[in-house]
Amino acid sequence: MTPVTKTCATSGKEFVITDEDQKMLEKLGMPLPTLCPEERQRRRMAFRNDHHLYHRKCSKTDKQIISLYDVDSKFTVYNQDLFWSDEWNPIDYGRDFDFSRPFFEQFAELQAATPRLAINGIGNENSEYTSYAGWCRNCYLMFTSDRNEDCYFGAYSFDNEDCVDILFVEDSELCYECTDCKKCYHCQYGFNLENCTDCVFCRDCIGCSDCFGCSGQRNKTYCFFNEQLSQEEYKVRLAKWNLASYAVCEKARKQVFEFQLGFPRRQLDVKGCENVTGDHIKFSQNIHHGYDVFNCQDCRYVSHFMGSKDCMDWDYYGDGSEMGYENCSTTGLKFSAFVTNSWGGNDNLLYCDLMMNGNSECFGCIGLKGKKHCILNKQYTEEKYETLKANIIEHMKSSGEWGEFFPMTLSPHAYNETVAQDYLPLAQKEAEARGLRWKDPKEKASYESAAVALPDTADEADESICKQIYSCEISGEHYKIIPQELAFYKKHGLPLPRRSPNQRYLDRMALRNPRFGWERPCGKCSKKMYSSYAPDRPEIVYCEECYMAEIY
Repeated sequence: MTPVTKTCATSGKEFVITDEDQKMLEKLGMPLPTLCPEERQRRRMAFRNDHHLYHRKCSKTDKQIISLYDVDSKFTVYNQDLFWSDEWNPIDYGRDFDFSRPFFEQFAELQAATPRLAINGIGNENSEYTSYAGWCRNCYLMFTSDRNEDCYFGAYSFDNEDCVDILFVEDSELCYECTDCKKCYHCQYGFNLENCTDCVFCRDCIGCSDCFGCSGQRNKTYCFFNEQLSQEEYKVRLAKWNLASYAVCEKARKQVFEFQLGFPRRQLDVKGCENVTGDHIKFSQNIHHGYDVFNCQDCRYVSHFMGSKDCMDWDYYGDGSEMGYENCSTTGLKFSAFVTNSWGGNDNLLYCDLMMNGNSECFGCIGLKGKKHCILNKQYTEEKYETLKANIIEHMKSSGEWGEFFPMTLSPHAYNETVAQDYLPLAQKEAEARGLRWKDPKEKASYESAAVALPDTADEADESICKQIYSCEISGEHYKIIPQELAFYKKHGLPLPRRSPNQRYLDRMALRNPRFGWERPCGKCSKKMYSSYAPDRPEIVYCEECYMAEIY
């Protein structure tokens, strides 16, 4: 097939639909997209709020709940128990399709009427302040994270215990301020560590223990800024740094950053893959433009994606899906397109939201559980369903709606509440110019910040600080220190944070490379390579061959 160049209907920029894109679209039975990949992803991600929580009341019971929807939301919101109960039936909200009106207009009306789940979670215990989380115990502000225990302030993290302020961390224990770490124990301020123990301010290390400020080390012990020391020398050197002090810790952070700039970085974080483009891809093949992808094959333009095949334009989370197009926040989905917030083994869905537990052959539906042959939540026979579905698709083709994901104006969330703002940020004026909602923060004057400053060390504080409200030194956002958090800082000799949990999350996100690629020369052999490090960045970046030769 000949590549097709089109102009993005939103950004006005030209983009190329490659022959491989066209083959995938033909396989999925979908028309050529009208938006470039970036704008398609922005549109999908604008439907996912996974770390902005609010106090509000259940729309039916008046019970006070934690929710992804603020009190001023126009949507009907049910608490977890009520949503999953038999006390209401989504079919009761069904309606006929009106061929004199656009599909998205009718879907928006069904969306406004049908009750929504207050918060996305399953199997959690004592973890009310979590979202898109499952099987967590005693967790607080953990988002898109499963099977964690006694963890606080984390995202995209799985199978951890007693960890605080983590991002993309797996199977670790007693870690603090760690990002992209796996199988680590008692590590602090770590980035891209694996099988490490008692490492502080280390980056890109594997199999290391008792190291400080190191970069690119493998199976090392008692190293200080990459210098090999004896056990006694290491302890003496480390004791000179009182890392329980906030001032000392900030000084160390800056010194470590400057030191680590002198060591080569890998062009991409790709492992066990064949024929892939993107970053943070593991054990996958034939992936084009994938980010944070694990164990997938034959997928294009996917992110936060795992265990799936033959999918295109999908963010979060796949997990056993196949033959899907333009989906978001959905798992275990087959032969489906334009679906959000759905899980539990659904198939053959089109333009659906919040579909749970084995739905099949549904079009334009919301909140159904185990239903088949429904359109706009109305039940039909199989024959009637197939005829009506075909007619609606023809209607949508004539209105220009077929093949397009839901417009961002239909998102239940303001743009800056969603992960779209994390990865594809817009200024408030830009968002509003697109007709998108923007969530104004609560007035800073609505609370009074603590009259006293936080002490330099946690040992100087008592539990009275947990009753205070503090202001983030960067954003001005208010935050509190919870008792479990204070106990963790005291136990591990860590300073009290001067930034809100949300700002700390953004700080960790900023440590990771953007989801873009550039052509740049290798810092050693000078050959051209594709990297997620922009050419104007200060890091030394090596191609895969030079990096492996240098580090290993």
